Amino acid sequence: MLLTNTLTLFATLLTTFSTLTTSTQHHYNGPKNPSEFRKHCPYTPHHNSRRKIYIRPSRNAKDDISVDLLRGLKQANHGGTLVLPKGQTFVIGKKLDLTFLNNVELNLEGEILFTDDIKYWQSNYYYHPFQKSISYWKWGGKDIRIWGNGTLNGNGQAWYDGFAGLEILVSKYFRHNTKNVVYDNVIIENVSSNKNLPKNTDGWDSYNVDGLTVRNAWVNIGDDCFSPKPNTSNILVENLYCNGTHGVSMGSIGQYAGVKDYIYNAWIENVIMLNAQNGARLKGWAGPNVGYGYIQNVTFKNFYNYNVDWPIVLDACYFNVNATSTSRTSPGPAAA
Repeated sequence: MLLTNTLTLFATLLTTFSTLTTSTQHHYNGPKNPSEFRKHCPYTPHHNSRRKIYIRPSRNAKDDISVDLLRGLKQANHGGTLVLPKGQTFVIGKKLDLTFLNNVELNLEGEILFTDDIKYWQSNYYYHPFQKSISYWKWGGKDIRIWGNGTLNGNGQAWYDGFAGLEILVSKYFRHNTKNVVYDNVIIENVSSNKNLPKNTDGWDSYNVDGLTVRNAWVNIGDDCFSPKPNTSNILVENLYCNGTHGVSMGSIGQYAGVKDYIYNAWIENVIMLNAQNGARLKGWAGPNVGYGYIQNVTFKNFYNYNVDWPIVLDACYFNVNATSTSRTSPGPAAA
């Protein structure tokens, strides 16, 4: 059924493209995989004199240490560091509420591995209504630092196989209601070992975030490399390598009827886009029964495209909306 009682639109695009190139003649000589990226951008260990807390590692892939991790973070809270050593695996098999944190660090040198118990995770999660998002743990508090040369393993292959052919959301870094978040020297890999490819595997998403920084990162996934969602502001991205993605996308905005969305003050600089569907992209919903809002003051600088289908995309009819259904209205108050 088509609802036509509400006709609103994606309102304003104020964007600068500075030194955005599509390379058809120049050969790319930079990093092509995580190991080459790490040589190009080495990890520098962080040292501190904070008190150290240790927990037991898992004995096997079914040995759930969720309770131990929770206890360890409580012990490290207010000035300590929970250390997960190199060569050890820490299996998470229960959803975790970690929103009590204050002045705490997690030094991840080993591996955090979520179980492949899809039946359990489908019944035990934290739900957010935006795009029907779910999470198996949630972090919150003040002055939280996660650092190290370890791995966060979501056991994605189990989901790619279990939901082959279906639309699922597997998002690595989805931030809700957060202020001043920094990601530095991060590698994200969402790669299938068989024909069942990952779906909706964005690198970074955000929602209701003021102050988001991503620098020195390698992202090899099947969807958006970096994609701030509604109500994200004061964004800085520097030295980002994206391989096989759908690009660096602002939005989408305007998905929900009557809801005002915005994205503003974004500086995206020194991006290498490899083997991608899109390069720099802005996307908003249009047509009947959608929201409204604006994307404002966005700069893409030194953005290099290699083997990219669409280097620049301004998509005001996002998600397969026919152009004839796109309506026009005046910008929202903040965009005037």
